[in-house]
Amino acid sequence: MLQTLILQNLLDNDEFTRVVIPFLKKEYFDIDHKNVFETVVNFVNKYNKLPTPETLAIEIDNSDLSDQQYKTSIDIVNKFSAISEKQDLDWLLSTTEKWCQDRAIHLAIMQSISIIDGKD
Repeated sequence: MLQTLILQNLLDNDEFTRVVIPFLKKEYFDIDHKNVFETVVNFVNKYNKLPTPETLAIEIDNSDLSDQQYKTSIDIVNKFSAISEKQDLDWLLSTTEKWCQDRAIHLAIMQSISIIDGKD
């Protein structure tokens, strides 16, 4: 739910997007949300504005995703309209920062385990 909320606010909240995009990494998102995140970031970097859900759906449609990845990405975009309530910016920034920190620690631990196991 938090990943979907973060992604939706990347579309709805310009101030939030400008603050967090430099700190969000695609690795932080699970496989289902990663494609949507990459599409949003690519759009923002290219056009210097936020995509609408419709624009995002078209960009996803024009990408080279498998059928399953496409369906999952479109399902996530369709959830955005269900989360229509505006979030408090301070809460959203704080929650997103904590989520990024937790994900970075989790990924570092997983990589350390792979190194110890000799898989990396």
